[in-house]
Amino acid sequence: MAELRTDTSTACAHCGELCGPDILSETGEAFCCTGCRTVYALLHDHDLGDYYRLESRPGIKPDAFSAESSFAYLDDDSVADRLLDFRSPTACRITFSIPQMHCSSCVWLLENLHVFTDGLSESRVDFPRRTLSAVFDPSVLSLRQLVELLASLGYTPDIRLKQLESRPVDRSMRSLYARVALAGFCFGNVMLLSFPHYLGLDGLTDPRYAQYFSYLTILLALPVLFYGGAEFFASAYRGLRYRTVTMDVPIAIGITILFARSSYDIIALGQAGYMDSLCGLVFFLLLGRLYQRKTYAALSFDNDYRAYFPIAVHVRESGREVTRPLDKLMPGDRMLIRNGELIPADSVLIRGEGLIDYSFVTGESEPVAVRTGDRIYAGGRQTGERLELDVVKEPSQSYLIQLWNKQAVAPRPDDLTSLANRVSRYFTPAILGLAAATGLVWAFRDIGTAVNAATAVLVIACPCALALATPFTLGTLHRWFGRNGLFLKDPSVLERLADISHILFDKTGTITIAGARVPEFEGDPLTEVESQAIAALAGHSTHPLARPLVALGNADEPVEITDFAETAGRGIRAVVGGRDVRLGSAVWTGHEGDDTTGGLLAAESRVYVSIDGAPRGYFRYRNVTRDGLPETLSSLREHYRLGLLSGDNDSDRERLAPAFGEAADMRFRLTPHDKLTHVRDLARAGEKVLMVGDGLNDAGALGAAEVGLAVTENDSAFSPASDGILRADALGLLPSALRLARRSISIIKVCFVISLLYNVVGLYFAVQGLLSPLLAAVLMPLSSVTVVVLSTVAISRSARKEGLA
Repeated sequence: MAELRTDTSTACAHCGELCGPDILSETGEAFCCTGCRTVYALLHDHDLGDYYRLESRPGIKPDAFSAESSFAYLDDDSVADRLLDFRSPTACRITFSIPQMHCSSCVWLLENLHVFTDGLSESRVDFPRRTLSAVFDPSVLSLRQLVELLASLGYTPDIRLKQLESRPVDRSMRSLYARVALAGFCFGNVMLLSFPHYLGLDGLTDPRYAQYFSYLTILLALPVLFYGGAEFFASAYRGLRYRTVTMDVPIAIGITILFARSSYDIIALGQAGYMDSLCGLVFFLLLGRLYQRKTYAALSFDNDYRAYFPIAVHVRESGREVTRPLDKLMPGDRMLIRNGELIPADSVLIRGEGLIDYSFVTGESEPVAVRTGDRIYAGGRQTGERLELDVVKEPSQSYLIQLWNKQAVAPRPDDLTSLANRVSRYFTPAILGLAAATGLVWAFRDIGTAVNAATAVLVIACPCALALATPFTLGTLHRWFGRNGLFLKDPSVLERLADISHILFDKTGTITIAGARVPEFEGDPLTEVESQAIAALAGHSTHPLARPLVALGNADEPVEITDFAETAGRGIRAVVGGRDVRLGSAVWTGHEGDDTTGGLLAAESRVYVSIDGAPRGYFRYRNVTRDGLPETLSSLREHYRLGLLSGDNDSDRERLAPAFGEAADMRFRLTPHDKLTHVRDLARAGEKVLMVGDGLNDAGALGAAEVGLAVTENDSAFSPASDGILRADALGLLPSALRLARRSISIIKVCFVISLLYNVVGLYFAVQGLLSPLLAAVLMPLSSVTVVVLSTVAISRSARKEGLA
């Protein structure tokens, strides 16, 4: 039988968290809750104790949920069908997002679920993506039971409304892999067939075999041209349709000329041709594209409100509590919202005292107190007792959706103006003109030399080096960024980062830590015993202002708590260690002379204290800023204009002003539309704006800015649609990232200059007829390799200098 004690200094044997005021002790181990104790016993009962040997206290504290209702919506076949990857009478496959996964013990446990779960045949973890793929028999184990099992272990799947949509299969990556594999296979075989010619061994073999091998190279080059090179031809065609000469236009021309000339030499002249150079060129170009796409494919940057909403909600129907899928929620339905749950639709409060956290929607850091009859908007999160609300609008029609109004932020056009494409606008016509002029001049002297010279010009000037410089430079830089917590959507984001002139920050959750507040006591100093009593009482409340007070407790002796009571709208009280302790509003604690209405349910950040009926003072809260924020902003001020856009009040203005500097424009109490308007006004004034935010209230501004970065505590968790995701603990990386973005463009330009100089030297000999197409075909891939090595080494050295290694 478990024994209940009160102590706050013992770590839970399962999850490692401090046990707080209540400890469940069993078999010599301490647990912070029944869930942790149950998981610990379950694993040991099935000989899975190695879970605790791989890591010290690796577990996740299980969420408290009602097995009768929390996941009942998964019994709905229409919901299950849209979640499952595959379904048959005897086997179903599903992929869950498990953001709680954090160590090797998590992986080990999740992949051994089948040991103690009947009906589960397989569970595989993709740790980088924090996903779990499971195969189960629906006749033995239902989807709901599987999710309840994971939740009971502390790995509650992150199931969102967006997952109910049909998930398009990305066939482009599969096709690109096939093209790379084909081009690499053909390139290697053509090289083998061409070795005798390069080594001057033609005379040692039967001429018929040499000719036979040459014809084989044509056959091997055909799929490379028509399948491997199809992507370049299609891209060139799309650019020409918009009357834009992209870098793929000269590449497509070079590939075509190289194949045509090689085929002519092999068939008509009996020579070896240059099919090896053709296959190598296409292979390396495809490899560059694969590297680029893989680099930017790991995260989702296009989230909308459906990625934030749950799939189902609790409603009262015919006197019973049932779950209803969100897409079936209608006006007039009675929703039941518990502590910590999201409100998914505009509604009116019918019963209960609400304390709504709108920080992710409006930016306001203080919870908003609402009472019966008040309207509550979608996107808020309840932080107090259970509420009953009547839905007044469907979720898809709520105020929250305005943040993603398709007309609010115009979609960014396809990137046809990158640095490489701008160079190509002038490079391609110049090369085509030079090749035509060379052919015409030589045609009056010798038609054979004219063809060779024109072909050599087109081959030597094929811009493969230019095309590879950008993806390898930016891809390498993105790899360094990813290791340090910055993930960008595509290469064009880095090019736009290099042009930034103005940086705007959101406050709550961006430069301050969401939900983290430091209490500062105003009043007569508290004794250690009194602080411990306050901590023990605060540990029994779910209110966000009570949680920081738990850290005040550090005594080794247990504290006895009796007669606990919570009064909605006022505060909490209990007898702690024989003393009557109250936390809450001024009136609740006897601070009659205080003219503030602060308390646990007030908009102000004050919690009043009384002990044995005597008012002792109050705790005032201040927001906690990110580590290193002053140094980060100081570095940015040297090169950029800074600004702050906050939906919160201006209580932190004086504290933040020195870090932002006198020239910074700091604006508070802004609506999401105000932020969007300000960003647009700066853009119209010619500013290149970088917006850094974290919540739904920043979604419009993030989309309207030249570059929008979404700050998130967990890179696999939800974040607004953006150009990049910045892990919260990597905010200090921003100055280095901007410097490296500028430096990467400089490196690309240097590679362009080197490539152009190579072309100029090659063209000097080609136009005089002194450079054969064979030599041009050999030199072309060498220039590409040189540029790739130079760009990769240069950007890696720059990243190491910035401390990203």
